[in-house]
Amino acid sequence: MGAYNTDLFYINDFFLKCAAVWPINHKTGIKHVSYKIYQFFVITVTLVLFPTSLFVNVAQNVDNLLTFMEILYPAVIGLLSAAKVYFSFMNCDRIKRVMYSLECNDFHYEKIENFDPCLIMKRAKLRGIITTMTMWCLCQLTLFLTYGSPIVKSFWYYIKDMPIGNVTTFQTLPTRLHPLFQCDTALKYLIACLLQFILFSLYILVIVGFDGLFMNLLNIIGEHMVILQGAFRTIRNRCLLTISGIDLGVDELEERMMIEMKKCIRHLQMIFQCCADTEEIFKYICLIQSTATLLQFCDCLMLLSLTDFRSTEFRMYASYSIAIVTELSLYCWSGNNLTSRAIDIPLGLWESDWLETRKPFKVCMLITMIRLQKPTIFTAGNIVPLLLTTQVSILKAGYSYFTVLSGR
Repeated sequence: MGAYNTDLFYINDFFLKCAAVWPINHKTGIKHVSYKIYQFFVITVTLVLFPTSLFVNVAQNVDNLLTFMEILYPAVIGLLSAAKVYFSFMNCDRIKRVMYSLECNDFHYEKIENFDPCLIMKRAKLRGIITTMTMWCLCQLTLFLTYGSPIVKSFWYYIKDMPIGNVTTFQTLPTRLHPLFQCDTALKYLIACLLQFILFSLYILVIVGFDGLFMNLLNIIGEHMVILQGAFRTIRNRCLLTISGIDLGVDELEERMMIEMKKCIRHLQMIFQCCADTEEIFKYICLIQSTATLLQFCDCLMLLSLTDFRSTEFRMYASYSIAIVTELSLYCWSGNNLTSRAIDIPLGLWESDWLETRKPFKVCMLITMIRLQKPTIFTAGNIVPLLLTTQVSILKAGYSYFTVLSGR
């Protein structure tokens, strides 16, 4: 009986450390000091400099609807990232306790027939890596679509030493944030673009690290449910596999099956506890995320309707919309997948070879099935269930607000 992987959240740990919102293992030395300096920089940028720049820009453009709509998307990204930075600092220990419970080696089961718990966990880890890296690649693609052309063009103007005063591209920065200095030359414009690029790269690390961790927690909890379903289904065969001796007594088999049943019940209790803890930790940030997605989707639809489809801005806003819908889809898919996995657990109990068992085993089985009648549904703020139907509802609401604002 091999051990499960104990680094199921390696990819999320890596991104959160890169975003400076996750503690490192080194408590002393140059690495510790360097990381603390980096953390101070991240906190200063995300919680002080960006909000200040945002409020100044909003105050200057509050009367211009189009400019305000252009400011709204990066504003929501920045404020949402700031909330996730603060949330990560405040709940780091609680999150790590849930991660430790899911990586614990207390609930291992023997491989038998087509039931291989270690393989299930390996696939779960791979799925978490693929999901997280997909999010990162999509965010990076959006960032390059936004800043790639302006950076290359300003660098070209700088090399050729050409003025930018009458060039439309250089009238505003790619993202409408209040600049730290006047961008009246190609070099200054290039530096301003690079600073914004670095800022949003940092936000991408925060978003991918945090959202990837939440989705991977739900992913691993769901795979524990799959393992538990298989453990219930193969409980008799696994007991026969482990019992030694030629003369197999009925009492010996019954006793062994009761031991395995109690182990499975403890495993189920651990899963329910992890579900409750994860929902309690993430429920408010999920509600903020859902609200932010609604605002961003409506904002992007407005900007797309006001932009020439042949322009660079149209492609940029289209990539924003795709990123928004993808992020919401991953949230709702993770919650929906967990709910469907929980529904399948009683089927494993029913498929176990229980007809010849005695009353105590059947009582445990019946009580467990009654408990599993209550659906496991993750919610955002105890209000919005994280299901695929919720995703459709949010997108419909965003489109409805868009039609009202655009007067269509």
